Amino acid sequence: MAACKDLGGSETANCYVVTEPGSYKFKAVKGNGTASVGTVAKVEVLWETASGMIAEIGFSGNYITFSTPSALVCGNALVAAKDASGKILWSWHLWMPVSTPAGDLYGLSWYTMMSRNLGALEDASSSAGPDSYGLLYQWGRKDPFPCNTPSERKAGTMSLAESIANPTTFAYNEGTWMSSVDASVWGDKATKTIYDPCPPGYKVPMREDVTAVFSTDAISGTTGWQYAAGHAFAIGDPKVWFPYTGYIDGTGTYVAGGSQTKIWNSHMDSANNQGYGIFVNGESSSRSSQKAAQGGSVRCISLNQASFTNEAGMPVMGQYKRVVFETSKVVELSGLHLSVDKDFLWGVGDEGYLYKFTNIDGDVSGITPETVWTYSADMEGVTLDPDTGNLYLAIEPKRVYRVSPPSYNSKTTMFDVEEAADMGNSGMEGIAWHKGDLYVGSQSGATLWCYTLSGTKKWKKQLGQIAPGITEVGDLFYDAETDLLWVTDSEAFKLFVFDGDVTRLKAIYDIKFIGNPESVCVDHARGCVWMADDGSTSKIYKISFSGL
Repeated sequence: MAACKDLGGSETANCYVVTEPGSYKFKAVKGNGTASVGTVAKVEVLWETASGMIAEIGFSGNYITFSTPSALVCGNALVAAKDASGKILWSWHLWMPVSTPAGDLYGLSWYTMMSRNLGALEDASSSAGPDSYGLLYQWGRKDPFPCNTPSERKAGTMSLAESIANPTTFAYNEGTWMSSVDASVWGDKATKTIYDPCPPGYKVPMREDVTAVFSTDAISGTTGWQYAAGHAFAIGDPKVWFPYTGYIDGTGTYVAGGSQTKIWNSHMDSANNQGYGIFVNGESSSRSSQKAAQGGSVRCISLNQASFTNEAGMPVMGQYKRVVFETSKVVELSGLHLSVDKDFLWGVGDEGYLYKFTNIDGDVSGITPETVWTYSADMEGVTLDPDTGNLYLAIEPKRVYRVSPPSYNSKTTMFDVEEAADMGNSGMEGIAWHKGDLYVGSQSGATLWCYTLSGTKKWKKQLGQIAPGITEVGDLFYDAETDLLWVTDSEAFKLFVFDGDVTRLKAIYDIKFIGNPESVCVDHARGCVWMADDGSTSKIYKISFSGL
Protein backbone atom coordinates (compact mmCIF):
# COMPACT_ATOMS: atom_id res chain seq x y z
CA MET A 1 0.00 0.00 0.00
CA ALA A 2 1.27 3.48 -0.86
CA ALA A 3 2.27 6.00 1.82
CA CYS A 4 -0.76 6.59 4.00
CA LYS A 5 -2.25 9.86 5.20
CA ASP A 6 -2.98 9.72 8.93
CA LEU A 7 -6.64 10.60 9.44
CA GLY A 8 -6.25 10.68 13.21
CA GLY A 9 -3.06 12.71 13.36
CA SER A 10 -4.64 15.60 15.27
CA GLU A 11 -7.39 13.67 17.04
CA THR A 12 -8.60 10.10 16.90
CA ALA A 13 -12.31 9.29 16.62
CA ASN A 14 -14.89 6.66 15.75
CA CYS A 15 -15.58 8.31 12.39
CA TYR A 16 -13.23 9.58 9.70
CA VAL A 17 -14.11 11.68 6.67
CA VAL A 18 -12.49 10.90 3.31
CA THR A 19 -13.15 13.23 0.37
CA GLU A 20 -10.33 12.28 -2.04
CA PRO A 21 -9.08 8.94 -3.37
CA GLY A 22 -5.86 7.65 -1.80
CA SER A 23 -4.30 5.57 0.95
CA TYR A 24 -5.09 6.27 4.59
CA LYS A 25 -4.46 5.10 8.13
CA PHE A 26 -5.65 5.73 11.67
CA LYS A 27 -4.51 4.43 15.02
CA ALA A 28 -6.32 1.37 16.42
CA VAL A 29 -7.44 3.06 19.64
CA LYS A 30 -10.84 3.39 21.27
CA GLY A 31 -12.56 6.44 19.83
CA ASN A 32 -10.90 9.71 20.78
CA GLY A 33 -8.99 8.07 23.62
CA THR A 34 -5.53 6.53 23.81
CA ALA A 35 -6.41 3.00 24.95
CA SER A 36 -5.49 0.29 22.48
CA VAL A 37 -8.36 -1.86 21.19
CA GLY A 38 -6.28 -4.96 21.97
CA THR A 39 -4.32 -7.47 19.93
CA VAL A 40 -5.51 -7.15 16.35
CA ALA A 41 -5.31 -10.27 14.16
CA LYS A 42 -7.20 -8.96 11.12
CA VAL A 43 -9.29 -6.08 9.84
CA GLU A 44 -12.48 -6.41 7.83
CA VAL A 45 -15.10 -4.32 6.09
CA LEU A 46 -18.43 -5.08 7.81
CA TRP A 47 -20.64 -3.18 5.37
CA GLU A 48 -20.57 -0.57 2.62
CA THR A 49 -23.52 1.48 1.37
CA ALA A 50 -21.93 1.46 -2.10
CA SER A 51 -19.99 -1.48 -3.48
CA GLY A 52 -16.25 -1.06 -3.89
CA MET A 53 -15.71 1.92 -1.57
CA ILE A 54 -12.63 0.32 -0.04
CA ALA A 55 -10.15 -1.31 -2.39
CA GLU A 56 -7.75 -2.66 0.22
CA ILE A 57 -7.66 -2.81 4.03
CA GLY A 58 -5.08 -4.06 6.53
CA PHE A 59 -3.28 -3.56 9.84
CA SER A 60 0.31 -2.39 10.34
CA GLY A 61 2.18 -0.99 13.32
CA ASN A 62 -0.96 -0.43 15.42
CA TYR A 63 -2.67 1.36 12.52
CA ILE A 64 -5.71 0.40 10.49
CA THR A 65 -4.73 1.02 6.86
CA PHE A 66 -6.97 1.23 3.81
CA SER A 67 -7.06 2.56 0.28
CA THR A 68 -9.84 3.66 -2.02
CA PRO A 69 -10.18 3.04 -5.76
CA SER A 70 -8.55 5.64 -8.00
CA ALA A 71 -11.99 7.16 -8.45
CA LEU A 72 -13.60 7.70 -5.05
CA VAL A 73 -16.81 5.73 -4.54
CA CYS A 74 -19.04 7.84 -2.27
CA GLY A 75 -20.94 6.30 0.60
CA ASN A 76 -20.45 5.04 4.15
CA ALA A 77 -18.63 1.99 5.42
CA LEU A 78 -18.06 0.27 8.74
CA VAL A 79 -14.73 -1.46 9.32
CA ALA A 80 -13.68 -3.55 12.31
CA ALA A 81 -10.56 -4.86 14.02
CA LYS A 82 -10.83 -8.51 15.15
CA ASP A 83 -8.79 -10.73 17.42
CA ALA A 84 -7.54 -14.21 16.50
CA SER A 85 -10.87 -15.80 17.47
CA GLY A 86 -12.78 -13.46 15.15
CA LYS A 87 -14.26 -11.33 17.94
CA ILE A 88 -14.71 -7.66 17.05
CA LEU A 89 -12.50 -5.50 19.26
CA TRP A 90 -13.62 -2.11 17.91
CA SER A 91 -15.15 -0.65 14.77
CA TRP A 92 -14.95 2.64 12.86
CA HIS A 93 -17.20 4.50 10.46
CA LEU A 94 -15.61 5.72 7.20
CA TRP A 95 -17.60 8.59 5.72
CA MET A 96 -16.95 9.34 2.03
CA PRO A 97 -19.33 12.14 0.99
CA VAL A 98 -19.86 13.68 -2.43
CA SER A 99 -18.65 17.02 -1.08
CA THR A 100 -16.79 18.11 2.03
CA PRO A 101 -19.15 18.88 4.94
CA ALA A 102 -19.23 22.60 5.72
CA GLY A 103 -20.40 24.33 8.88
CA ASP A 104 -21.63 27.57 10.41
CA LEU A 105 -23.07 28.96 13.63
CA TYR A 106 -26.37 29.53 11.75
CA GLY A 107 -27.43 31.87 14.54
CA LEU A 108 -28.31 28.75 16.52
CA SER A 109 -25.26 28.08 18.64
CA TRP A 110 -21.82 29.24 19.68
CA TYR A 111 -20.54 26.02 18.18
CA THR A 112 -20.01 25.42 14.49
CA MET A 113 -22.71 23.02 13.37
CA MET A 114 -22.14 20.69 10.46
CA SER A 115 -24.12 21.58 7.37
CA ARG A 116 -25.44 18.02 7.13
CA ASN A 117 -26.33 15.01 9.23
CA LEU A 118 -23.59 12.61 10.26
CA GLY A 119 -23.07 10.24 7.33
CA ALA A 120 -24.95 12.37 4.75
CA LEU A 121 -23.35 12.43 1.31
CA GLU A 122 -24.58 15.95 0.58
CA ASP A 123 -26.29 18.86 2.31
CA ALA A 124 -30.05 18.80 2.55
CA SER A 125 -32.20 21.33 0.68
CA SER A 126 -35.87 22.02 0.07
CA SER A 127 -35.83 19.00 -2.26
CA ALA A 128 -33.82 16.78 0.08
CA GLY A 129 -33.50 13.16 -0.90
CA PRO A 130 -31.86 10.03 0.58
CA ASP A 131 -28.30 11.21 -0.14
CA SER A 132 -28.85 13.94 2.47
CA TYR A 133 -30.31 11.63 5.13
CA GLY A 134 -27.09 10.36 6.68
CA LEU A 135 -27.01 7.43 9.08
CA LEU A 136 -29.06 6.45 12.12
CA TYR A 137 -27.87 5.84 15.68
CA GLN A 138 -29.36 4.25 18.73
CA TRP A 139 -28.87 6.82 21.49
CA GLY A 140 -25.41 6.34 23.03
CA ARG A 141 -24.00 3.90 20.47
CA LYS A 142 -20.87 4.76 18.53
CA ASP A 143 -21.76 2.73 15.43
CA PRO A 144 -24.30 3.73 12.77
CA PHE A 145 -27.00 1.97 10.82
CA PRO A 146 -28.04 2.87 7.26
CA CYS A 147 -31.52 4.31 6.72
CA ASN A 148 -33.25 0.98 6.27
CA THR A 149 -34.47 -1.90 8.41
CA PRO A 150 -31.36 -3.54 9.91
CA SER A 151 -30.65 -7.03 8.64
CA GLU A 152 -29.23 -8.07 12.02
CA ARG A 153 -31.72 -7.53 14.84
CA LYS A 154 -32.04 -8.74 18.39
CA ALA A 155 -35.11 -8.38 20.56
CA GLY A 156 -34.33 -6.97 24.00
CA THR A 157 -31.20 -5.26 25.24
CA MET A 158 -27.44 -5.65 25.15
CA SER A 159 -24.56 -4.52 27.31
CA LEU A 160 -22.13 -1.84 26.23
CA ALA A 161 -19.49 -4.54 25.68
CA GLU A 162 -21.93 -6.54 23.57
CA SER A 163 -22.69 -3.49 21.44
CA ILE A 164 -18.98 -3.06 20.74
CA ALA A 165 -18.58 -6.72 19.79
CA ASN A 166 -21.77 -6.62 17.67
CA PRO A 167 -21.81 -3.24 15.94
CA THR A 168 -24.14 -4.40 13.16
CA THR A 169 -26.79 -5.78 15.56
CA PHE A 170 -29.76 -3.54 16.32
CA ALA A 171 -31.22 -4.32 19.78
CA TYR A 172 -34.87 -3.43 19.38
CA ASN A 173 -37.48 -2.79 22.07
CA GLU A 174 -39.68 0.01 23.34
CA GLY A 175 -37.16 1.44 25.80
CA THR A 176 -33.38 1.55 25.94
CA TRP A 177 -31.02 -0.85 24.19
CA MET A 178 -28.70 -0.88 27.24
CA SER A 179 -29.07 -3.74 29.71
CA SER A 180 -27.13 -1.64 32.24
CA VAL A 181 -27.90 2.01 31.62
CA ASP A 182 -24.99 4.46 31.38
CA ALA A 183 -26.19 8.04 30.92
CA SER A 184 -22.66 9.32 30.24
CA VAL A 185 -21.77 7.34 27.11
CA TRP A 186 -22.20 10.39 24.88
CA GLY A 187 -20.64 12.74 27.40
CA ASP A 188 -23.61 14.75 28.64
CA LYS A 189 -22.24 17.85 30.43
CA ALA A 190 -18.72 16.54 29.95
CA THR A 191 -16.08 16.22 27.27
CA LYS A 192 -16.30 14.09 24.15
CA THR A 193 -16.22 10.39 25.04
CA ILE A 194 -14.76 7.32 23.37
CA TYR A 195 -18.29 6.36 22.30
CA ASP A 196 -19.05 9.63 20.52
CA PRO A 197 -19.78 8.88 16.82
CA CYS A 198 -18.63 12.24 15.39
CA PRO A 199 -15.38 12.74 13.42
CA PRO A 200 -12.28 14.59 14.71
CA GLY A 201 -13.04 18.13 15.82
CA TYR A 202 -16.73 17.43 16.38
CA LYS A 203 -19.02 15.99 19.04
CA VAL A 204 -22.65 15.10 19.68
CA PRO A 205 -24.17 18.34 21.01
CA MET A 206 -25.37 18.74 24.55
CA ARG A 207 -28.93 20.07 24.59
CA GLU A 208 -27.55 23.31 26.08
CA ASP A 209 -25.18 23.72 23.12
CA VAL A 210 -27.98 24.28 20.59
CA THR A 211 -30.93 25.47 22.64
CA ALA A 212 -32.75 26.79 19.56
CA VAL A 213 -33.05 23.18 18.40
CA PHE A 214 -33.19 21.10 21.58
CA SER A 215 -34.88 23.45 24.08
CA THR A 216 -37.58 25.03 21.95
CA ASP A 217 -41.28 24.34 22.39
CA ALA A 218 -42.00 24.59 18.68
CA ILE A 219 -39.16 24.46 16.20
CA SER A 220 -41.52 26.03 13.65
CA GLY A 221 -41.15 29.26 15.63
CA THR A 222 -37.38 29.34 15.24
CA THR A 223 -35.74 32.10 13.20
CA GLY A 224 -35.44 31.06 9.55
CA TRP A 225 -38.08 28.34 9.76
CA GLN A 226 -39.06 26.93 6.37
CA TYR A 227 -41.00 23.77 5.68
CA ALA A 228 -40.62 21.72 2.53
CA ALA A 229 -43.31 19.03 2.75
CA GLY A 230 -42.02 15.51 2.29
CA HIS A 231 -38.41 16.65 2.23
CA ALA A 232 -36.94 18.84 4.98
CA PHE A 233 -37.22 21.83 7.28
CA ALA A 234 -34.84 24.77 7.58
CA ILE A 235 -34.00 27.02 10.52
CA GLY A 236 -31.34 29.57 11.40
CA ASP A 237 -29.76 32.59 9.77
CA PRO A 238 -28.31 31.65 7.33
CA LYS A 239 -30.69 28.72 6.90
CA VAL A 240 -29.52 25.19 7.56
CA TRP A 241 -31.61 22.28 6.32
CA PHE A 242 -32.57 19.13 8.21
CA PRO A 243 -33.99 16.30 6.08
CA TYR A 244 -36.89 14.13 7.16
CA THR A 245 -34.72 11.06 7.44
CA GLY A 246 -37.23 8.79 9.09
CA TYR A 247 -36.04 6.60 11.95
CA ILE A 248 -35.80 3.01 13.14
CA ASP A 249 -38.67 2.33 15.53
CA GLY A 250 -39.08 0.10 18.59
CA THR A 251 -39.66 -2.96 16.42
CA GLY A 252 -36.41 -2.44 14.54
CA THR A 253 -38.24 -1.26 11.43
CA TYR A 254 -37.23 1.76 9.36
CA VAL A 255 -40.21 4.13 9.09
CA ALA A 256 -41.31 7.67 8.14
CA GLY A 257 -38.62 8.55 5.59
CA GLY A 258 -39.59 11.88 4.03
CA SER A 259 -42.06 12.86 6.75
CA GLN A 260 -40.45 12.62 10.20
CA THR A 261 -37.08 12.78 11.90
CA LYS A 262 -35.52 12.27 15.33
CA ILE A 263 -32.36 14.23 16.13
CA TRP A 264 -30.36 13.17 19.18
CA ASN A 265 -28.35 15.21 21.64
CA SER A 266 -26.00 13.82 24.27
CA HIS A 267 -28.40 14.06 27.23
CA MET A 268 -30.16 11.07 28.74
CA ASP A 269 -33.40 11.51 30.64
CA SER A 270 -32.37 9.78 33.87
CA ALA A 271 -35.97 9.60 35.07
CA ASN A 272 -36.86 6.97 32.48
CA ASN A 273 -33.52 6.01 30.88
CA GLN A 274 -34.48 7.46 27.52
CA GLY A 275 -32.36 9.48 25.16
CA TYR A 276 -33.07 13.18 24.76
CA GLY A 277 -33.64 14.89 21.46
CA ILE A 278 -36.23 16.45 19.22
CA PHE A 279 -38.86 14.65 17.20
CA VAL A 280 -40.15 16.53 14.15
CA ASN A 281 -43.27 15.43 12.33
CA GLY A 282 -44.12 17.69 9.42
CA GLU A 283 -44.44 21.19 10.84
CA SER A 284 -44.85 20.08 14.46
CA SER A 285 -42.12 19.13 16.89
CA SER A 286 -41.62 17.96 20.45
CA ARG A 287 -38.53 18.35 22.60
CA SER A 288 -38.58 15.42 24.92
CA SER A 289 -37.08 12.13 25.89
CA GLN A 290 -37.22 9.57 23.09
CA LYS A 291 -36.83 5.82 23.22
CA ALA A 292 -33.07 5.26 23.26
CA ALA A 293 -33.41 1.98 21.37
CA GLN A 294 -34.77 3.81 18.34
CA GLY A 295 -32.45 4.90 15.56
CA GLY A 296 -32.21 8.67 15.08
CA SER A 297 -30.02 11.21 13.33
CA VAL A 298 -27.00 13.08 14.71
CA ARG A 299 -25.95 16.61 13.73
CA CYS A 300 -22.39 17.15 14.99
CA ILE A 301 -21.06 20.43 16.37
CA SER A 302 -17.50 21.63 16.89
CA LEU A 303 -15.65 20.78 20.09
CA ASN A 304 -14.88 24.42 20.81
CA GLN A 305 -17.11 27.48 20.99
CA ALA A 306 -16.75 30.44 18.70
CA SER A 307 -15.89 33.60 20.57
CA PHE A 308 -18.50 36.26 21.36
CA THR A 309 -17.49 39.91 21.55
CA ASN A 310 -19.55 42.32 23.63
CA GLU A 311 -20.90 45.29 21.74
CA ALA A 312 -18.88 48.48 21.93
CA GLY A 313 -19.82 50.65 24.89
CA MET A 314 -21.17 47.84 27.05
CA PRO A 315 -20.11 47.86 30.74
CA VAL A 316 -16.89 46.16 31.76
CA MET A 317 -16.99 43.77 34.72
CA GLY A 318 -14.48 44.26 37.52
CA GLN A 319 -13.94 42.68 40.93
CA TYR A 320 -16.51 41.38 43.37
CA LYS A 321 -17.10 41.20 47.11
CA ARG A 322 -19.58 38.97 48.87
CA VAL A 323 -21.32 38.47 52.17
CA VAL A 324 -22.43 35.06 53.47
CA PHE A 325 -25.52 34.95 55.67
CA GLU A 326 -26.33 32.56 58.45
CA THR A 327 -29.06 30.14 57.36
CA SER A 328 -31.11 31.16 60.38
CA LYS A 329 -31.32 34.70 58.99
CA VAL A 330 -31.57 34.26 55.19
CA VAL A 331 -32.90 31.13 53.50
CA GLU A 332 -32.29 30.38 49.79
CA LEU A 333 -32.09 33.97 48.55
CA SER A 334 -33.27 33.89 44.94
CA GLY A 335 -34.23 37.43 43.93
CA LEU A 336 -33.07 41.03 44.51
CA HIS A 337 -34.30 44.51 43.58
CA LEU A 338 -33.49 48.06 44.71
CA SER A 339 -36.09 49.96 46.70
CA VAL A 340 -37.85 53.03 45.24
CA ASP A 341 -35.31 55.34 46.87
CA LYS A 342 -32.48 52.92 46.03
CA ASP A 343 -31.33 52.95 49.65
CA PHE A 344 -31.87 49.27 50.37
CA LEU A 345 -32.41 45.96 48.58
CA TRP A 346 -35.56 43.89 48.51
CA GLY A 347 -35.00 40.15 48.42
CA VAL A 348 -37.08 36.99 48.19
CA GLY A 349 -36.31 33.42 49.21
CA ASP A 350 -37.48 30.08 47.88
CA GLU A 351 -39.00 29.14 51.22
CA GLY A 352 -41.44 32.06 51.19
CA TYR A 353 -39.54 35.00 52.69
CA LEU A 354 -39.60 38.67 51.72
CA TYR A 355 -36.42 40.34 52.96
CA LYS A 356 -35.13 43.87 53.32
CA PHE A 357 -31.32 44.32 53.14
CA THR A 358 -30.05 47.59 54.59
CA ASN A 359 -26.58 49.14 55.09
CA ILE A 360 -25.68 48.55 51.45
CA ASP A 361 -23.46 51.64 51.06
CA GLY A 362 -20.45 50.44 53.02
CA ASP A 363 -18.56 47.19 52.98
CA VAL A 364 -20.78 44.25 52.09
CA SER A 365 -19.97 42.62 55.42
CA GLY A 366 -22.21 45.22 57.02
CA ILE A 367 -25.34 44.38 55.00
CA THR A 368 -28.16 43.66 57.41
CA PRO A 369 -31.10 41.34 56.60
CA GLU A 370 -34.61 41.81 57.96
CA THR A 371 -37.59 39.54 57.35
CA VAL A 372 -40.57 41.68 56.31
CA TRP A 373 -43.16 39.04 55.45
CA THR A 374 -43.46 35.28 55.14
CA TYR A 375 -45.89 33.27 53.08
CA SER A 376 -45.77 29.61 52.09
CA ALA A 377 -44.77 29.95 48.45
CA ASP A 378 -41.68 29.35 46.29
CA MET A 379 -40.68 32.99 45.82
CA GLU A 380 -38.15 33.07 42.97
CA GLY A 381 -38.01 36.66 41.75
CA VAL A 382 -38.96 40.21 42.75
CA THR A 383 -39.39 43.44 40.79
CA LEU A 384 -40.74 46.89 41.58
CA ASP A 385 -43.07 49.43 39.99
CA PRO A 386 -41.01 52.62 40.44
CA ASP A 387 -44.11 54.84 40.46
CA THR A 388 -46.22 53.04 43.08
CA GLY A 389 -43.66 51.04 45.05
CA ASN A 390 -45.63 47.85 44.41
CA LEU A 391 -43.55 44.69 44.43
CA TYR A 392 -44.32 41.86 42.01
CA LEU A 393 -43.18 38.38 42.93
CA ALA A 394 -42.56 35.40 40.64
CA ILE A 395 -43.91 32.28 42.35
CA GLU A 396 -42.77 28.97 40.91
CA PRO A 397 -44.09 27.35 38.86
CA LYS A 398 -46.58 29.85 37.37
CA ARG A 399 -48.02 32.62 39.59
CA VAL A 400 -47.45 36.37 39.91
CA TYR A 401 -48.30 38.11 43.21
CA ARG A 402 -48.39 41.80 44.06
CA VAL A 403 -47.27 42.98 47.49
CA SER A 404 -48.08 46.62 48.20
CA PRO A 405 -46.82 49.41 50.46
CA PRO A 406 -46.69 50.51 53.12
CA SER A 407 -46.70 47.26 55.06
CA TYR A 408 -45.71 44.78 52.32
CA ASN A 409 -47.24 41.99 54.38
CA SER A 410 -50.14 40.74 52.24
CA LYS A 411 -50.51 39.56 48.68
CA THR A 412 -52.82 40.00 45.72
CA THR A 413 -52.83 37.33 43.02
CA MET A 414 -52.26 39.02 39.66
CA PHE A 415 -52.25 36.22 37.06
CA ASP A 416 -50.91 32.78 36.20
CA VAL A 417 -48.54 31.95 33.36
CA GLU A 418 -50.37 28.81 32.31
CA GLU A 419 -47.63 27.69 29.93
CA ALA A 420 -45.35 27.34 32.96
CA ALA A 421 -47.85 25.32 34.98
CA ASP A 422 -46.34 21.94 34.15
CA MET A 423 -42.72 23.05 34.40
CA GLY A 424 -42.56 22.34 38.14
CA ASN A 425 -39.19 23.29 39.60
CA SER A 426 -38.10 24.55 36.18
CA GLY A 427 -40.95 27.06 35.98
CA MET A 428 -40.97 30.80 36.65
CA GLU A 429 -37.68 32.02 38.09
CA GLY A 430 -37.43 35.69 37.18
CA ILE A 431 -39.59 38.79 36.87
CA ALA A 432 -38.86 42.35 35.70
CA TRP A 433 -40.92 45.53 35.45
CA HIS A 434 -40.77 46.81 31.86
CA LYS A 435 -42.55 50.02 30.89
CA GLY A 436 -45.77 49.15 32.68
CA ASP A 437 -45.71 45.47 31.72
CA LEU A 438 -44.01 42.50 33.33
CA TYR A 439 -41.37 40.25 31.86
CA VAL A 440 -41.45 36.78 33.42
CA GLY A 441 -38.99 34.00 32.64
CA SER A 442 -38.64 30.29 33.26
CA GLN A 443 -35.76 27.88 33.55
CA SER A 444 -37.37 25.47 31.11
CA GLY A 445 -36.40 26.38 27.58
CA ALA A 446 -34.97 29.76 28.68
CA THR A 447 -38.48 31.08 28.04
CA LEU A 448 -39.47 34.73 28.40
CA TRP A 449 -43.04 36.09 28.40
CA CYS A 450 -44.32 39.65 28.37
CA TYR A 451 -47.61 40.15 30.27
CA THR A 452 -49.79 43.13 31.02
CA LEU A 453 -50.68 43.67 34.67
CA SER A 454 -54.19 42.42 33.89
CA GLY A 455 -52.75 39.06 32.87
CA THR A 456 -52.87 39.33 29.08
CA LYS A 457 -49.95 37.70 27.32
CA LYS A 458 -48.39 40.06 24.79
CA TRP A 459 -45.68 37.72 23.50
CA LYS A 460 -43.45 34.77 24.27
CA LYS A 461 -39.83 34.25 23.24
CA GLN A 462 -37.28 31.53 23.75
CA LEU A 463 -34.00 33.27 24.41
CA GLY A 464 -31.93 30.53 22.81
CA GLN A 465 -33.13 31.80 19.46
CA ILE A 466 -31.51 35.16 20.22
CA ALA A 467 -28.61 34.06 22.44
CA PRO A 468 -27.33 30.62 21.44
CA GLY A 469 -25.94 28.93 24.52
CA ILE A 470 -28.36 30.32 27.10
CA THR A 471 -29.87 27.41 29.01
CA GLU A 472 -32.36 29.00 31.40
CA VAL A 473 -33.69 32.16 32.99
CA GLY A 474 -32.43 32.32 36.56
CA ASP A 475 -33.54 35.92 37.11
CA LEU A 476 -34.33 39.12 35.19
CA PHE A 477 -33.63 42.81 35.66
CA TYR A 478 -34.74 45.55 33.29
CA ASP A 479 -32.51 48.62 33.51
CA ALA A 480 -34.65 51.56 32.41
CA GLU A 481 -31.68 53.96 32.42
CA THR A 482 -29.94 52.11 29.61
CA ASP A 483 -32.87 50.14 28.16
CA LEU A 484 -31.16 46.80 28.76
CA LEU A 485 -32.49 43.49 30.06
CA TRP A 486 -30.08 41.54 32.26
CA VAL A 487 -30.62 37.77 32.51
CA THR A 488 -28.70 35.41 34.76
CA ASP A 489 -28.27 31.75 33.82
CA SER A 490 -27.37 29.53 36.78
CA GLU A 491 -26.54 26.52 34.58
CA ALA A 492 -24.27 28.30 32.12
CA PHE A 493 -22.93 30.58 34.91
CA LYS A 494 -23.25 33.63 32.70
CA LEU A 495 -24.97 37.00 32.65
CA PHE A 496 -26.64 37.73 29.31
CA VAL A 497 -27.56 41.31 28.41
CA PHE A 498 -30.18 42.06 25.74
CA ASP A 499 -31.69 45.22 24.37
CA GLY A 500 -34.83 46.20 26.26
CA ASP A 501 -37.21 44.80 23.63
CA VAL A 502 -35.24 41.53 23.63
CA THR A 503 -34.33 41.38 19.96
CA ARG A 504 -30.54 41.35 20.19
CA LEU A 505 -27.84 39.96 22.48
CA LYS A 506 -25.44 42.74 23.45
CA ALA A 507 -23.07 41.31 26.07
CA ILE A 508 -22.12 38.22 28.05
CA TYR A 509 -20.31 38.10 31.39
CA ASP A 510 -18.80 35.03 33.03
CA ILE A 511 -19.98 34.52 36.64
CA LYS A 512 -18.50 31.12 37.42
CA PHE A 513 -17.43 32.45 40.83
CA ILE A 514 -21.08 32.27 41.99
CA GLY A 515 -22.30 28.83 42.98
CA ASN A 516 -25.98 29.25 42.05
CA PRO A 517 -26.52 32.72 40.56
CA GLU A 518 -30.28 33.22 40.75
CA SER A 519 -30.72 36.96 40.98
CA VAL A 520 -29.48 40.12 39.30
CA CYS A 521 -30.00 43.83 40.04
CA VAL A 522 -28.20 46.78 38.39
CA ASP A 523 -27.23 49.65 40.72
CA HIS A 524 -25.94 52.73 38.87
CA ALA A 525 -25.45 54.80 42.01
CA ARG A 526 -22.99 52.31 43.43
CA GLY A 527 -21.46 51.27 40.08
CA CYS A 528 -22.26 47.65 40.64
CA VAL A 529 -24.48 44.72 39.86
CA TRP A 530 -25.95 42.91 42.85
CA MET A 531 -26.39 39.16 42.59
CA ALA A 532 -27.51 36.49 45.03
CA ASP A 533 -26.57 32.85 45.47
CA ASP A 534 -29.36 30.66 46.85
CA GLY A 535 -27.14 27.71 47.67
CA SER A 536 -26.94 25.94 51.03
CA THR A 537 -25.87 29.27 52.50
CA SER A 538 -27.30 32.42 50.93
CA LYS A 539 -24.83 35.03 49.67
CA ILE A 540 -25.01 38.50 48.15
CA TYR A 541 -22.37 39.50 45.62
CA LYS A 542 -21.52 43.11 44.81
CA ILE A 543 -19.81 43.08 41.40
CA SER A 544 -18.22 46.32 40.24
CA PHE A 545 -18.85 47.42 36.65
CA SER A 546 -17.34 50.38 34.85
CA GLY A 547 -19.49 52.07 32.23
CA LEU A 548 -22.84 51.16 33.79
